[in-house]
Amino acid sequence: MRTGLGSRKLSGKRWFRGGLFGLALISGCLSPLASARELSIERITSAPYLGGVPPTDPTWSRDGQQLAFLWNDQATQGRDVWLVGADGSNLKKLSDFVSRNDAGPASVSDLAWGSGDSALIFAAGNELYQIEPLGGTPERILSGASPASALALSPDGRFLSFLREGDLWLLDQTSGSLTQATKIAEPKIGNSPLNTCCGPGFSRPDVEISRYSWSPDSKYLALSIDDRSGVRRILIPNYLGEETRAEPLRRDYPGDNDHVRDLALYSVSEGRVWRLDLPDNTDRDVASFTWSPNGDRLLIDQCPQSAKHRWIYVVDREERKLQQVWHDYRATRTSQAWNSLWQSDGRGIVFISDKDGRHHLYALRLGDSKASQLTEGEWSVVNESGAAWMSRYEGQIFFVSTQKSLYERQVYKIPERGGTPKAITDLEGIHHPTLSPDGTHLALLHSNDTTPTELYIAGTIQTQSEQRITHSPPPEFDDYDWIEPRYVTFKSHIDGATLHGKILEPRNIDPYRKYPVILGPVYPNTARKRWGDRQEWRGLNNLIQQYMVLEGGYIVFQVDTRGSYGHGNALRDQLIRDYGGIDIEDLYSGVQYLTTLPYVDGNHVGLWGTSYGGLMTAMSLFKKPGVYKAGVASSPATNVRHALTGQVNVAGRPNTLPEIYDSTSAYTYAENLQDHLMLMHGMQDSIVLFKDSVELAEKLMRAGKDFDLVVLPAAVHEWSVNDYVARYGLTKVVEHFDKYLKEE
Repeated sequence: MRTGLGSRKLSGKRWFRGGLFGLALISGCLSPLASARELSIERITSAPYLGGVPPTDPTWSRDGQQLAFLWNDQATQGRDVWLVGADGSNLKKLSDFVSRNDAGPASVSDLAWGSGDSALIFAAGNELYQIEPLGGTPERILSGASPASALALSPDGRFLSFLREGDLWLLDQTSGSLTQATKIAEPKIGNSPLNTCCGPGFSRPDVEISRYSWSPDSKYLALSIDDRSGVRRILIPNYLGEETRAEPLRRDYPGDNDHVRDLALYSVSEGRVWRLDLPDNTDRDVASFTWSPNGDRLLIDQCPQSAKHRWIYVVDREERKLQQVWHDYRATRTSQAWNSLWQSDGRGIVFISDKDGRHHLYALRLGDSKASQLTEGEWSVVNESGAAWMSRYEGQIFFVSTQKSLYERQVYKIPERGGTPKAITDLEGIHHPTLSPDGTHLALLHSNDTTPTELYIAGTIQTQSEQRITHSPPPEFDDYDWIEPRYVTFKSHIDGATLHGKILEPRNIDPYRKYPVILGPVYPNTARKRWGDRQEWRGLNNLIQQYMVLEGGYIVFQVDTRGSYGHGNALRDQLIRDYGGIDIEDLYSGVQYLTTLPYVDGNHVGLWGTSYGGLMTAMSLFKKPGVYKAGVASSPATNVRHALTGQVNVAGRPNTLPEIYDSTSAYTYAENLQDHLMLMHGMQDSIVLFKDSVELAEKLMRAGKDFDLVVLPAAVHEWSVNDYVARYGLTKVVEHFDKYLKEE
């Protein structure tokens, strides 16, 4: 066996945003070769990346005949503009920013079709370019001091709209004149070069337009405005450089209600903004807003931080007065996983609701008080970890659901007035669809347990197989003997509820050998047939899990804990007021199940996770001493009082329920540590504060506990985003598990 960093076996993981704060996953081990090729820390964290760079931003031409998207076929960082026909023909790359070696931008960040589908307009660095679909050299059409985002063309083709520094801008496609349509934005406080990536409002303008939508007649735009100027101001120390700096950020805590969320209407002809009178705009989120088919009204879906209520409003764009058309309330609801859209005639709406115990589709004619249920059954209209995608074309509603399998997300369609859902996709795994404007095709970002995210196209009229467009991993990917997980069910030791798990085992299990086990990533929504998460462009999740089995000889196990989507309200709602409680018992039920397998070594079990998964890891070691021999808690959310204000959906408000914030914080139980804990945290983390790990470390030291603390000076919450940090941190994790799970 080779030695040194390049030959160490590893495990690691980028973040998946959802639940409490977000998520990163890490772990690994060292063992003799077990696969056709050998995985190493160096290989997994180096370009060309084994899982490739997944395609993103599928964008249909207005006639539905062409699909543009961003991709990198060389499995390195950055993306260019690509184009393919709706029938899957004529795949070609239109830009070449990734391979350029000058001082210009190295990646394309956004794109939109120009007027008449005659050009593609895209953002790269601080500049806007356009290029003809037939190809050629991109033409720079606009430069600026900061990047443009949210590119869109008005329905009449006259204006290209985009956001820059928090305001809306309009570029006239005929005259070439540029107009700053709004002057709403206020600059951000602080200027940290590190904390620029994640979290609501972190390193963002104090006031900004965060999203917008054109009315179908191009006369108005609906604007979502976020005002964080009153949000709590915190400091993030940065020890790198000549002097220590404390960078200010806007960042709330649970119970803070200082973030103002407004909706406004902008008249293109008058150049004027009207703010709508939204109720309780410091507590309620706007889940979605959608123009009616003729553009005369706006549909608004709203819920409070607690997620207990849900309101749907309709507002006339001329009168600008809200009319409530729907309200429901459920005391034990812990999250919003819904959206809504108009029926084709503009006289009714279709929305997702969990009112019958599962997320299903409902139709409501305006003026009626009772909604009719369109879908029903022991399955749910949800995405893999949140609200389901839903779209409409000529009386048909397209949606994703778990109808085929709890572990998959397939696309279906159903008449908007009711009928039998018809499956459009069948390829095993997770689908993220985009419907073409003519309703005839779907662009699909698809992955499964052994296939990284790729772009597919499927027809919606006649049943046909999904056509694969991209091949993202390098050829080397096919040289590995990837493990297919199997999915299992078992009973909760607490209440007998059926729980679901995902298990990866070494090939040719030796029935006379006892295998160590690693649970992880521990987090809700993990029993899914997917390759990482769409935002994990390197695919570290699955690569590390595969490594632990192929090279380390571990059994890897994941549990869909309480709070996961797709199981129905009865199971999901049990997380309320119980972070690090019932879900920790679900993990323990998984361990009990594993020990019924004759080849599992129940004395050598470890677990790992990040963010809320870090809380679950620390809680498991503190509350279940002796069950887990080792654990790695990365960026662990060990003090729920320092969570985000959205966490009141589970924990309630700290001023009225202080005892819940004590009972759900791992910090409370630190004196119980008996097993081998490693804490790892990026010092620039603004999602889960580095100070929480420092305070936990101090408490553990005062209690005389032995533990390890790994500090990553320049890392933010997604600490593995930089290769060198991932390489260092994951090596530490590997050493921790190898030391304590393979010591005998």
